[in-house]
Amino acid sequence: MRSLRVQLTLFGLLLVALWATLAVVMVVLYRSSAGAQVETQRAVAQQACGAIAARYAQSVPVPTPAAPQFDRIVDSFNRYRARFEQARAQLQQAAQQRSRDQRLAALGRMTGGIAHESRNPIAAMRLKAENALAAIVGQIDRLDGLVQSLLALVQPVQLAMHCTDLPAWLAERLAAVERQATQRGVRLALRHAGQAAARLDPVHLARAVDNLLDNAVRHAPPGGEVLLSAGRTLAGALLIAVDDDGPGVPDGLLPQLFEPFATGRAGGTGLGLALAREVALAHDGELRHVARTPGARFELEMSWHAC
Repeated sequence: MRSLRVQLTLFGLLLVALWATLAVVMVVLYRSSAGAQVETQRAVAQQACGAIAARYAQSVPVPTPAAPQFDRIVDSFNRYRARFEQARAQLQQAAQQRSRDQRLAALGRMTGGIAHESRNPIAAMRLKAENALAAIVGQIDRLDGLVQSLLALVQPVQLAMHCTDLPAWLAERLAAVERQATQRGVRLALRHAGQAAARLDPVHLARAVDNLLDNAVRHAPPGGEVLLSAGRTLAGALLIAVDDDGPGVPDGLLPQLFEPFATGRAGGTGLGLALAREVALAHDGELRHVARTPGARFELEMSWHAC
């Protein structure tokens, strides 16, 4: 930008010098010539000067005059005029580029400020949205579990008997509630005595035992213990029991303990024990409650089917 301004200043000084040169030429011609020739040359010079001034104002080249003595002057003017126009165009482009750079710089500063100011609100909204989404997903899972329990309760239990490895199957049942027990500070224990394999429906029976374990973990106090045990009775039946050391079942709930929607826990559905009893009945067995001090014991007894 500064070099272009210097060039324009020098070009202005050059124009002044050209005007002075033309004036000197006119004086010399006037003194060295006489009569009509002097007048003619003076008219040509005046015409050339007027053409130069007019062409400069219009930014167009000056045509070659009729007088040969002005050819070099006009050619020099045209060359310098072209350089002047080029310099002026570059100056305009530089000014426009500078204006664009300034606008972009201002836009960059504004964008950075907006990004900084909006970061914290966005983080807060994201956290709230994640918490709300987690709560919604939890309610959806709860409703899904309720629907599945209702369907399992109203539909006949269709058993699919398989030869099942009892120790491994029992360990899987404890693993299913291990996270819940850890969160509540409840210990889990397993006791198995008897044969290692039996024929049963591992899917439906797992649903029944999982409900019993879930109830036991919920009612056991922090630091308490839930015991899952399995073995043979004196009569040869398979007995699966779940023990906890919680407060036990309230006396008022005992008459309808295994009925649907009977629960003594806030937020409970009262379907777990009803579903477990249906599974026991489908295996030609029964589900019963045995009072303990402290705690409660639920025994699922069913016929033994050897592999």
